[in-house]
Amino acid sequence: MAFSHRNWDLDTAFHIIRSAKYLQLDTLDSEASARIIEDMMHGLFHAYLPFDEYERIIQGKWGEGGCKCKQCQRRAPRVLEFALGDDIRDNIMERGAQRALVGMFGEGWATSEFLSLPLRLKNNLLKGVKNRTNPRNIIPLLQATAAGLSKLSTNSTPAADAVKELVLQARKNIDEVLGGSLEEFFEQPEWVALLENDGQRFGDMDKFEMVLESIRRGLTETNAGPVYQASKTHP
Repeated sequence: MAFSHRNWDLDTAFHIIRSAKYLQLDTLDSEASARIIEDMMHGLFHAYLPFDEYERIIQGKWGEGGCKCKQCQRRAPRVLEFALGDDIRDNIMERGAQRALVGMFGEGWATSEFLSLPLRLKNNLLKGVKNRTNPRNIIPLLQATAAGLSKLSTNSTPAADAVKELVLQARKNIDEVLGGSLEEFFEQPEWVALLENDGQRFGDMDKFEMVLESIRRGLTETNAGPVYQASKTHP
């Protein structure tokens, strides 16, 4: 049960769990699952916590509550597929992997492991991102979108193009949410801090530009009036 951090060790852990389930060795099964979640996946976004407790910890912030290192980005899709296997059905591991991959939206969706996921799983994860799209999370989600599209632009495979379309769908939803809740967005601490610092901190101007572009993309006949009014109220 002492795993190192080489790539093949995740497969070894998977094999141990499959064998433990087949032999009905519940203690070994639980131990190996815990090793994957806590050690190999750095806690996998508080997989053991039910929804309400997890929400209390992250306070509605997208991308919070877990590790998004390169290793976790590459392993999370494999953990999700494994947890959903007919011979596994590990609800705790599945819950953590779902949270992780929603939180890894952006660059984490450009890995070869994510690209190889079945489309139905990717669509479910897209729904998770949309559920996290609210005025509080607009700026970090726009940043993640830009990072993901940049990463995917270097990959011309059909799988990358398909994920790029999902990211663009997520961006469209972000634009719509921002356009429909501009007053609330302008009151968010991150936006207020940008204004108070006159955009002088590193990366501030990029955030301003991302928000302005999102407002332009999301502008419609329906929200044009409220958007104009909000911009006048919060110059």
